[in-house]
Amino acid sequence: MKKMLVLSLMVLLSAVSVFAQDDLDPAYAKNFGRGIMLVSHVGLPTRAKCDMSMFDYRDGKFFIPAGAETAFNVRALLPEGVTLGSALEKVKKDQAENLQHHKEDLCFYKVWSSYQDGSPIENIKWPANLKEEPKWASSTDGYSSLAPDVYSWVSAGMSYQGDFRSSFWSMMLTSQPGEKLYVTFHVGFEYQVPGGQIESKWNDVLQKFENVTSTGMIGYACSEPLAASTVEFK
Repeated sequence: MKKMLVLSLMVLLSAVSVFAQDDLDPAYAKNFGRGIMLVSHVGLPTRAKCDMSMFDYRDGKFFIPAGAETAFNVRALLPEGVTLGSALEKVKKDQAENLQHHKEDLCFYKVWSSYQDGSPIENIKWPANLKEEPKWASSTDGYSSLAPDVYSWVSAGMSYQGDFRSSFWSMMLTSQPGEKLYVTFHVGFEYQVPGGQIESKWNDVLQKFENVTSTGMIGYACSEPLAASTVEFK
């Protein structure tokens, strides 16, 4: 009887712990829906409170000031029924070939600009749905560690003030009014296959994974976009 009581208490505490880790303010989904990247230049949007004054959101876009002093703070709201942990496990199942050389689980933040070398890129085709990514240029990427204690979360946020491992700051330095960004969120893992061994890599031309001889460089297994948004500099 005592053992059953202790077991029941452990289950209850576990459930309370998971609930506490998943305390995203319902106002976020009410105001923005799911599968969207929230972007603010005035601070990091906290999970516990949705403060609409932090966002300039109009016509389906987030607006932030152009210029070197602009900050870039984001919060990803995952699709309904998806957690950071469930999305990560899907990546590990779908891209298991490199998992034996796993180094670290990560959150990825990718940004594409509609400008290049200070001028607009012509004939841009903006993604039509969440699964698509821009084809007009390479993305600028940032990433942060993804630890097991947040697997139950349905959102992830990062602050411009030193949290990102990225070069986003360079995009802020050259930003111009009218320039647009496409921002996406992903989860995955970092791996490093020893040189000379077989590595599974994505072929952009063939649109499939193929086995190649590793050069020993670090690689990344990444999910499809889990959240995305358009940002315009004003």
